[in-house]
Amino acid sequence: IFSKLTKLDKSTKYLIVSISPFTFFYLIILKILKKKVFIYLRSDGFSEYKKIIGLLGPIIYGAMFFISTKLSILISCRNYILREKKGFTVKPSQLNEKWSTNQKNCDLSSINLLYVGRLKIEKGVFSLAKILKGKENINLTMVGAENSQLNIFEQKNIKVLSIETNENNLINLYDSHNIFILPSFTEGHPMALLEALSRLRPVIVFKEIEHVIGKKNGIFVSERNYDSLEKTIQHIINNYKS
Repeated sequence: IFSKLTKLDKSTKYLIVSISPFTFFYLIILKILKKKVFIYLRSDGFSEYKKIIGLLGPIIYGAMFFISTKLSILISCRNYILREKKGFTVKPSQLNEKWSTNQKNCDLSSINLLYVGRLKIEKGVFSLAKILKGKENINLTMVGAENSQLNIFEQKNIKVLSIETNENNLINLYDSHNIFILPSFTEGHPMALLEALSRLRPVIVFKEIEHVIGKKNGIFVSERNYDSLEKTIQHIINNYKS
């Protein structure tokens, strides 16, 4: 690592996405070599590490966060993620005009939920699967699995698909489902939410991330339990056109 980095131009700038033990290790190396580093924070690592590790999570992340903020320039999609540290906020979007053209109606005869994202505990996918266990009136498709995760849920009403990078295939997935659900415990600026809205698909989030609504329409908040989720779904289905 040292030999490769020292050969690069001294004026080269580095962008690290999120703080993890792996990226933190590289940050230390880069600063030893006196490189200029930017860190882009997509979500609140304190909340994520608490879900992943437990009570020790925020302490471990907090130590990495504290050191990282001293050694880099911060960029984030939300002010609160910066934790009052100096940095820049951005509103990233990768959507082109294809996402808002040829929008299609959907079949409302059955409830077909869609989730697009990583299959990680902090993303709330395991919590959602537990809520939907045995509820065969609701179907859920999860897109974003690694090869080892394709059979992770043994539930008839859950289908798990691999990571999808083809834009046309992804658009077709949104169009073939009637509601998008984002069960995350923490989020900054979720691209999948914007993708769903651009395809005119209503979105359900749980209360932990209701801040993502902002001034957007078509996003509905549910409690993290089946009764509340079913009530929210029925409200959407009954008022779908409006």
